[in-house]
This record gives sequence, C-alpha cells and structure tokens, in this order.
Amino acid sequence: MVDSEINDDAPPRIFLWCVPRSCSTALTKMMSFVDGAEIWFEPYVMSWHRKFNWFELVEKPEVATAMKETLASYANSIPKSKWGNMRPWSSFSYEPNKLILERKPQNPETKFIFIKDMAFAIDGQFEYLPETVPSKHVFLIRHPHRFLPSYRAAMRKLLTLSPTEEYKHGDSDMVLQGDKGTDQVFSVWKYIRENIDPNPIVVDTEDILKNPSAILPKLFHNLGITWKDSYLKWKEDKSVMRTWISGLEYIGSEASNGMFERALSSGHFISDDKPLLQKNDMHPDIAKFVDRFMPGYTEMKKHALT
Repeated sequence: MVDSEINDDAPPRIFLWCVPRSCSTALTKMMSFVDGAEIWFEPYVMSWHRKFNWFELVEKPEVATAMKETLASYANSIPKSKWGNMRPWSSFSYEPNKLILERKPQNPETKFIFIKDMAFAIDGQFEYLPETVPSKHVFLIRHPHRFLPSYRAAMRKLLTLSPTEEYKHGDSDMVLQGDKGTDQVFSVWKYIRENIDPNPIVVDTEDILKNPSAILPKLFHNLGITWKDSYLKWKEDKSVMRTWISGLEYIGSEASNGMFERALSSGHFISDDKPLLQKNDMHPDIAKFVDRFMPGYTEMKKHALT
C-alpha cells in the first residue's frame, strides 16, 4: 500500500475480520443499533465472488444454476422501494469498495462505518483497503473445534448435498480450498500488524457469547465508541438488514439458504453451552483441517480481550 494523507476528521472505518460461523452477523446486527453507525455487510466477500466467478467453481453445475435462479427470483420479489441501502450484489467489486469507503458518509450524523467481512476475501487483496481515512481493525476468532464442524454443515446445506455425499472442499470452498488453503484470518492479522496497526483488536467469539456484558464494553472502549448497556438487547425484526450497505440477494435469508437466518432473527447473544467437540469426534473430512487453523488461533488468542 502506498502512503496517503489521512483525513483524521473523517469517521473511522471499523473493519471486523472474521472466521466463518463466529456469530459475526449477530454482532453486526447489534452494531446496527449503536448510535451513529453505518453498516456494511461483506462487500469484500461479494467482490471475491465476482473476481473469481464463484458460480463457475461450484463442482455441481446444476447446483450453481439453481442458486443463480434463486438469487434472481429473490431480487425480483422485493420492490425497489423496499431495498433500503441494499443494491444488487453484482455491483460490488474491489476497487469501487475502496473508493466508496474513502468518501464522506451520506449521513452527516455518521460517527463510524462498520464493515463486517471474511478474512479470506481481503487476504492478498490488501491494496483495496481504504487509505485516506482512519481505519481500525478487529479480528473475531473462534476455536477451530467450534467453527469447522459448523462451517462444514453450513456449506453442505448451501450446496444441497445429500447426507451420503462427500464434501470435497474444492475450489468453490472459499475458506478451505482443499490442500491449497491457508489460515486466512491469521495471515490478515499478521499483515495488519506489520503494515497498518501493530495492535489490532482481537476478540474470541466464546468470550462474547459467555459474557457479553464484560467483553463488549471493553471492545467499545478500545474502538472509542460510547457503550450503553441497552446495546445488549436489540430488535428481533430482520428488516434492520435493509439499512445495511450490502447485496440484496446475498443477505436475503431466503436466498442464502438460511445461512444468516438465526443471526438476523436474534435479539441478544446466546451462550453456546455445548461441550467442545474433540477432533476425533469430527467427521474426518473436516478434522483434517484442525491443524491448519489451531496454531493461528492459539497465537491470536494470546492477544484477545479478556
């Protein structure tokens, strides 16, 4: 990235870089009710989809065709008058993301811009981060024994695999990518530390779920945002998503095969009381990835808010 003059008077851009299945959408929904927030939902994931033509990577062409038809049907079912801040997800790409995030917010009352995104979508695409405005980076991590089995189940559902079909983690898997993949959240964290901010914030999902009233005020303090206890509960109505800057078809719960349904319907954080699944109890096709993500998780956990 080149050196650029930063406009310190601009509202900060707060990036939340995540691993999958880390309750990041629920956290994003909570942030929607924070005073002065402008919310962006996964603009870089949608850019990744476009750049790498994700539908062409799906191993079963009939599944990709059905997905595209579902997306188009969902978009056509919502009158433009009800789109809110959303727009067709095909309009998101890397360079425009950067340019728009460097502009002044449309609402002069905006105090900060919150961008929730997946680490894999920015890994290797760092030149598209905004440079002329102040930015802060938060990393949301989760124990691999938690997120990997949940991610496997979600992807199998998304790809409409039968119970007996093998999940092969091929090119269409944005996170695992078979033997070619890396621990992207760890890679992005190291890049940010070495090039942008030596002390980015790290938060563990388990800490938020177990004790949000203790962890979240600390997060807000580190971000320079005034905390209110009222933020711990929010409206369960899913319509708040229409205030987000995101892709209409992408975030629509019907179009995303229920991927975001629980988070969009949430009204508070719910502790995950299930015992931590052990590696030997995981399906072998996902257990083999534990060793890829555990070192990074262990290192980042040392820097997490407590």
